[in-house]
Amino acid sequence: GESAFQCCYKLTEITIPDSVKIINELTFNFCSNLEKVTIGKSVESIGESAFQCCYKLTEITIPDSVETIGIQAFSTCSKLKNITIPDSVKEIKPYAFGGCTNLEKVTIGKSVETIGNYAFEVCEKLKDVTIPKSVEWLGIRAFTKREKLTSITFEDPSGWYVVNSKDAWENKTGGTSVDFSDPRANVSTLNSADSSSRFFKLTSE
Repeated sequence: GESAFQCCYKLTEITIPDSVKIINELTFNFCSNLEKVTIGKSVESIGESAFQCCYKLTEITIPDSVETIGIQAFSTCSKLKNITIPDSVKEIKPYAFGGCTNLEKVTIGKSVETIGNYAFEVCEKLKDVTIPKSVEWLGIRAFTKREKLTSITFEDPSGWYVVNSKDAWENKTGGTSVDFSDPRANVSTLNSADSSSRFFKLTSE
């Protein structure tokens, strides 16, 4: 349940069995010596702050049963270097990987539709990112303000708009057209966006 193993400082490794469907919020929060996690193949949701502040976590595999990665789920896992988000995931919620300061590579699954506000903020070693064509909503400063980030590639760069209203973002209304065709220029475009700018993509039905 919620906070089940929170602040278990001596925990170094955990295997979550296949019978588990939900990792609740704060479940392993502040397990500061946790190094390795194996997540069972039936888990559908990783809850808010579930692994937040697991400072020594270096290895985790997210199974292709997971659909949602919660708010701050892996925030400040500062030794995590690589993460693969499987094709089953549809939403990466705000701050999900924020503060993962050693994260070098992210592979975003081909079913992700929403990348939330600040999802990868303060990922200081992230150099390049590919946004799959499935993504339709990109939140506030999801990847911005990273000195080493040189390339953001959109698999489908057309049909994007920027808005400053959450309602307009969620309902895909109004906005100003944005050109995301140049991976290097995309970094500047996102960096120069103000603190309320959200992006959405209009798709043909």
